[in-house]
Amino acid sequence: MMEPFKDISKGNVGDTSNQDESLNWKESSLNNFSEMEKRYFGLLQNLDAGIVIHDADSTIKENNPKASDLLGLSDDQLKGKLAIDPAWNFVNEKGEPISYSQYPVNLLGNENQNIKKLVFGVIRPKTNDLVWLEVGGFVIRNSNNEVHEIVVYFIDITEKRNAEIAYRMSEEKFSTAFHTSPFTITISELNTGKFIDTNEAFTKVLGYSKELAQGKTSTDLGLWLNPEERNEALLLLRNEQPILGKEYLFKKKNGEQIIGSYTANVFRVEGQSYVLSIMDDISEEKQAKEEIKNKNEELVRINEAKDKFFSIVSHDLRGPINGFLSLTQLLLEDINSLNSEEIQSIILSMKNSAKNLFNLMENMLQWSRIQNGTFPFVPERLLLDKLIEECIVSINDQAKIKSIQIQSHVLRDIEIEGDRNMLQTVFRNLIGNAIKFSNPGGVISLIAKPTHDGFVEVVIEDSGIGMDEKTKLNLFSFHSQKCRKGTNGEPSSGLGLVLCKEFIEKHNGRIWVKSEVNKGSHFFVMLPMKNK
Repeated sequence: MMEPFKDISKGNVGDTSNQDESLNWKESSLNNFSEMEKRYFGLLQNLDAGIVIHDADSTIKENNPKASDLLGLSDDQLKGKLAIDPAWNFVNEKGEPISYSQYPVNLLGNENQNIKKLVFGVIRPKTNDLVWLEVGGFVIRNSNNEVHEIVVYFIDITEKRNAEIAYRMSEEKFSTAFHTSPFTITISELNTGKFIDTNEAFTKVLGYSKELAQGKTSTDLGLWLNPEERNEALLLLRNEQPILGKEYLFKKKNGEQIIGSYTANVFRVEGQSYVLSIMDDISEEKQAKEEIKNKNEELVRINEAKDKFFSIVSHDLRGPINGFLSLTQLLLEDINSLNSEEIQSIILSMKNSAKNLFNLMENMLQWSRIQNGTFPFVPERLLLDKLIEECIVSINDQAKIKSIQIQSHVLRDIEIEGDRNMLQTVFRNLIGNAIKFSNPGGVISLIAKPTHDGFVEVVIEDSGIGMDEKTKLNLFSFHSQKCRKGTNGEPSSGLGLVLCKEFIEKHNGRIWVKSEVNKGSHFFVMLPMKNK
């Protein structure tokens, strides 16, 4: 049988063994309680959280060192004080002072429930700095369910809070920059290429709304004009190489092409890779730069032409005029001693000198009128064989002096549409040059034949001294233009061929040359035929 339970708290009269057991139990309990109290005190003192214990009336009866540190108040400033002491300065998350009713101890006492993760700011009295606390608390009740103690605990979340504020500010700054930027900005998934977000400039520049772009790829929208450029950019990004201001061609929703300065880089959020892309439409800037470049090139060309013009005025005009003056001086001084043949020879030289001078001045005048835009362009229907025949007749005397034959093999009834004066200047200059650089007794041939594309090709052939590659390179411009003398010492300014090129291009035609030294020259002129 089991022995009946013994109440050792009462013991039995005269039973000393029971009394000893009772004393031992009490001593053990006291020792255990003392150990628990030590552990509790050690925990309270070393806990990395502030703890404040209040009486039922909210008077502070205990606090740990961390509470003093976080609140900026000494033990003497805390113990025995009410939790709503004016020395305390609590603020809410907006930085506004809170009412006494919102103090943690009042919330616990009035609402009859625990509190967790409330955020308050405390302005510490001495340093006047703000510490952010995450606050919790609970109520300890006695056996009658009355409030015995109120415990409030709190941890320092200042760094976390500041980091969150900094993050929000950074996010707000990014959002502001993202949506107000004049450049197109997109965020897309690296793996799929699908757009996550686009800004207002994306819609304004490219014409696609945010709603239309979301979930689509740049390929779906046809943004890249050249798919190989997109593949190139994608390869760089997948190899974690940022793209900085690289120029690509893009296409707007309306089909218009633009040049974009493209910058992109990869960033990661929770293991997912995204691409932040920025594109600046630099089409107008590129066009402006191209126009400036063209203007500068034109300015260089004009300056070179001006220099050449003054060179002609100062050098090429001086020769014929000096020659003419010398001949007149010779006549004036020796006319009585000269026979008729000598006088006739001098007069003929004067005539040639005057004619060369006239031709040079005529070319200069026409070139000058072209430069300032006052040379009229009056196209009309012309028969090519008749036009060339007129030019041959006007210049044939020069050919006769050198016993040069001019043969025309131009087919009849070839009609062109052009300005008579301009084309006469062209063919007179080309035939005149052929005479100038042909040896006496040579032959000059003119051949013309229609082409299959509505043009007529005119060829002026001579068997003269020809020219080297360097001479041909700048034959139709003022660049490095060197004046060569003809086979009989005839002067040459090079201005005639510059005129020829400008006049032919005015007719939407072309002019070029084939030549070798001592093997003659072939000048080709391509002109549009008259539409029938």
